[in-house]
Amino acid sequence: MEEQNKLDQVLDAVKELSTKVSSLQVDMTEVKDKVTSLDGRMDMLSDKIEDMDKTLKKLDKRDFDDSNATSKSIIDLTKRVEKLEKQAA
Repeated sequence: MEEQNKLDQVLDAVKELSTKVSSLQVDMTEVKDKVTSLDGRMDMLSDKIEDMDKTLKKLDKRDFDDSNATSKSIIDLTKRVEKLEKQAA
């Protein structure tokens, strides 16, 4: 009888462990799903950041080109004004 009692306790412990393992498996499946979802989001964000980087580089180049063109225009206008001032004198 005592052995049967111990056996029943062991069986109860095994059932409890089995339930806990099943619960952990469900939890792990949920974690895997969330990680997969995060991977997808990270890929999407990475693509967006890459697009933004390309756009910023284009804007930087355009700003640089515009600044150079403006500087050249100012220099050209300054030379023309100096030339006109010399002619007027």
